[in-house]
Amino acid sequence: LCAVDVVEASGGVRRLVARHDDPGVTRLAEDFHRRYPEDPTSPYSVAHAIRTGQAVLVGEIRPSMLGENATPRMRAAVGELGIRSFMIAPMLGRD
Repeated sequence: LCAVDVVEASGGVRRLVARHDDPGVTRLAEDFHRRYPEDPTSPYSVAHAIRTGQAVLVGEIRPSMLGENATPRMRAAVGELGIRSFMIAPMLGRD
């Protein structure tokens, strides 16, 4: 699964696209992103990577990373997506 987010002029982060070679997983990822917006204060967030300019690499997703407010449904959705690790790599584009 690959997702591309951009920083808008307002400073907010917007998802441009998320894709997987399995269209069903792409739909699950899009739904997950809508239902469970990222916590910008999390050290595992796109916002954190942008603020620090440092890549975020998580070799293994632990249940505690989802936060104490994660619902059973959210935890199940992570399992359905099959995400076991992830990397966020901030890249500087124009300006």
